[in-house]
Amino acid sequence: MSAAIATPSQNCAALAEQLLQEHQRSARSEDTAAGKPEERRRTARRNFVCWQLVAEFNGVTLPLQEDFQLRLCQDISSGGVSFLSDERPRSEDLVIALGQIPFIFFHVNFARAVRRRDLDGQPLLIGCRFIKRLMG
Repeated sequence: MSAAIATPSQNCAALAEQLLQEHQRSARSEDTAAGKPEERRRTARRNFVCWQLVAEFNGVTLPLQEDFQLRLCQDISSGGVSFLSDERPRSEDLVIALGQIPFIFFHVNFARAVRRRDLDGQPLLIGCRFIKRLMG
């Protein structure tokens, strides 16, 4: 795992795009061994501590601006992204707007929620898998 932390000057949308492309390339060439439990995380995570916008996604149209909520991301990989939240997403499908205006929007799928008892307020760490880039 990289120790780099996203800063306001870092182009986090470009990083997400690069990681998503890496994931898509590796997924095409990957064989799953029969009989072995599948490891969920196949790629190295990078620290990605920055505020990004997240909203529920109906699979067709982008959410309205007022539907997005600011979430503190924690890490990112070519397969997905995680962020902190007080509650589990109500929808399996989400949109995350990465970077600065103009945002790059990604469709992500809720994968897992883990209580972070080591943090004030004990928020949930929400893990999501990248599905595809939407626009931006």
